[in-house]
Amino acid sequence: MKRVAVMLRILAVPALLVAAAPASSTALTPPDPAAPRDKVVVQGALGKRIDDYLTRLEGYGFSGALIVAEKGKIVLEKGYGFADREKKIRTTPDTVFDIGSITKQFTATAILKLEEQGRLKVTDPIEKYFPGVPPDKRAITLHHLLTHTAGLASDFGGDYDPMPRDEIVRQALMRPLAYPVGEGFHYSNAGYSLLAAIIELVSERGYESTLRRSLFLPAGMLQTGYLLPEWRRDDIAQGYVDGEKRPATLDEPWAPDGPWWNLRGNGGIHSTVGDMYRWHLALEGDRILGAQEKEKLLKPYVQEGGGSHASYAYGWGIVTTQRKTRLATHNGGNGIFEADFRRYLDEDIVIFIASNAEVSGTAVGGRVARLVFGVDVTPPPKVAPLDAKALERYAGTYRTREGSTFEIRRRGDSLELVAPGQAALDALTCADDAARKVSEALNRRTGAVLQAAAKGDYAPIQKALDLPPEEVRQRTGEFWSSSREKLGSFKKLEVLGTRPGNRESMETGVRLDFELGSSYLVYSWTGEKLEDVRPSEHPPRVILFPVSAAEFTPFDVESDPEFRVSFQLGAAGAVSSMEIGGKSCLVHARRGGA
Repeated sequence: MKRVAVMLRILAVPALLVAAAPASSTALTPPDPAAPRDKVVVQGALGKRIDDYLTRLEGYGFSGALIVAEKGKIVLEKGYGFADREKKIRTTPDTVFDIGSITKQFTATAILKLEEQGRLKVTDPIEKYFPGVPPDKRAITLHHLLTHTAGLASDFGGDYDPMPRDEIVRQALMRPLAYPVGEGFHYSNAGYSLLAAIIELVSERGYESTLRRSLFLPAGMLQTGYLLPEWRRDDIAQGYVDGEKRPATLDEPWAPDGPWWNLRGNGGIHSTVGDMYRWHLALEGDRILGAQEKEKLLKPYVQEGGGSHASYAYGWGIVTTQRKTRLATHNGGNGIFEADFRRYLDEDIVIFIASNAEVSGTAVGGRVARLVFGVDVTPPPKVAPLDAKALERYAGTYRTREGSTFEIRRRGDSLELVAPGQAALDALTCADDAARKVSEALNRRTGAVLQAAAKGDYAPIQKALDLPPEEVRQRTGEFWSSSREKLGSFKKLEVLGTRPGNRESMETGVRLDFELGSSYLVYSWTGEKLEDVRPSEHPPRVILFPVSAAEFTPFDVESDPEFRVSFQLGAAGAVSSMEIGGKSCLVHARRGGA
């Protein structure tokens, strides 16, 4: 599933929006909160086991909040790391996070609430709500939008591009379909924005106001929304990428009443772990939907694409676990904020996690689920705190006898190992002849795909991605036009090398040189299929964390480290060399030369 999340912008709440929900309405009175409890909960052996694991992850940059409940009892509710590093504000269970595409389940539930009230039907064609629907889109119903089977493109621009409601409707009706209506699954953020527009048209009030009135307040969710909750600035998590602070979601350009329509209804809502647990409880009961509509919400309608084991319901992915039980799940993110929501329906277990930094909240959520179900998860070694002076002593160039070069740089409280070129990457990963052939082939293919795209030929990348031509043409064209607008004319590209990625993937790094600067891309391959293309701000590198004064380890939350780096001292006490110890080889590199 694609993740989308918004940047936080604290604005005064318009009086008209507040007045739209009259205080005299008993339907808007939130239920009494659960019995008072400590802000932080670590309960029993399971709670302690998860807490110990996440506390260990803090040393590797994990920052976020988590709630885990089993059979109606909270076993862990706690924050880790910093919500704001500069202000030294710790993350707590009350920290507000952007939860990205988890927003979609609120949109879907609001549609079903309106159906329950007799104000629409999910079988309604969209031409009932939008005038001038062209012939190729007249078969689209609300059900198609809810299940990503309408054939609409995913997006019509960036999250923060000024896009009024009427314009996103116009774009959706004007653009060609990726495939005929109902003939496949194609994740579409735009489809959920159309649903949000329909919610406004039918309810005759704003999207967020409708959700607050019909969903959030009845569920007791006082800290969930776009603008209506009265958050303090320090309540909201800031975002971090590569150690650098990024704009929080509400700091990005928004319309006066919330995000623009490339985001509204499909992403960007903010919440806390406690509110999301209240949402689960409300869905379990009858405060939000009756039995018939709840069944529609979680019914698996269509198999998701891309080799996923999930089927899509209305704003939820439905998975059959290895234990033959049902998991309702969705996640969200934008490369800065991530959230992961798992409801094990037959086992009465709930996990919700949100993060605001480099370590993936979705990946951590998967590890927490393993702990909940008794699967061993190897904790990483404890990080040894080293000051800047101790880290700086290791910075420099190191060369192997065969001529491979590595650069070591200090990066905050850690080190950065840069392996420029395929030979260095092969040495780093102990590549054999077969692995080197795979890397060389992917380097050639990536270069050919990019060279073609730079000339406006998108057929090779479309074939590799196996996505609809219109979507590939739109996204790739936008990338090149935006890059040229910012960096001038394109000069050349350099394939920097291929290395193993997560699970079975291989990642190929590329530098694109323009007239005014350079940019980096990472191509993620699984066999012959191109799974993903994402921007990067640096060449291929590995972040190393100190586990002793002279020994460092990389970290990947989804796998055990494949090597460690040890530094050796010369006779005068200066760093003379380093050893990279892998599972099947040992690489020795001298500082400054072979």
